[in-house]
Amino acid sequence: MKFIIQALIETPDGLPLTVPVQTIERSCDRIEDVGLRLEEAKSILNGLQDRLVRQQLAQHLDARIQRDLRMPDHQGRHPQGAGTDEVVSLAR
Repeated sequence: MKFIIQALIETPDGLPLTVPVQTIERSCDRIEDVGLRLEEAKSILNGLQDRLVRQQLAQHLDARIQRDLRMPDHQGRHPQGAGTDEVVSLAR
């Protein structure tokens, strides 16, 4: 039997996005095979956390870039390097 765990991400300004989180494939011939194993549950949670952090960070940075591009500094110039932040994921 194959189980595909997916996350449905809906943003206010975009189309819904379905992303795969984890695939579990195994037989259910024995009673011990029923349900999730601890390592599978941890892997699913880790994958979900990674997807959530990436999506939330992307939305935050997009909003920040849009704000920075609209707001010139006190001398009427746009900030140097606006929109050039580097993203590093700490979710693991």
